[in-house]
Amino acid sequence: MILKPTSFLLLTLALLAGCAGGASNVARSDTSQSFTTSNDSKVCDADPAEYAIGQKLTPQLEQTLQKRADAKQLRSLGPRDVMTMEYNPQRLNLIVDDEGMLTRVHCG
Repeated sequence: MILKPTSFLLLTLALLAGCAGGASNVARSDTSQSFTTSNDSKVCDADPAEYAIGQKLTPQLEQTLQKRADAKQLRSLGPRDVMTMEYNPQRLNLIVDDEGMLTRVHCG
């Protein structure tokens, strides 16, 4: 079947419109989340926790780092752990290697 140029153009526009509609829905749902409220607008600061890089991560060290970073939440992740990509400025992320040694500290 041979498409006329007009038919081809309409088909292309219809396909592009379908793609654009899905992308805008995703963007709206991603930006609708808010991690700060009027009562609690603290933001994590990972700098005071970086001293622990190279140390074995223990529950006691986790608590200390969370307090030093002034983080409301804490998440520790190993090399094969699955990590969600939502950004939370009140969360301290502790990244460890296979031996449980802290390799990276960051907020988000």
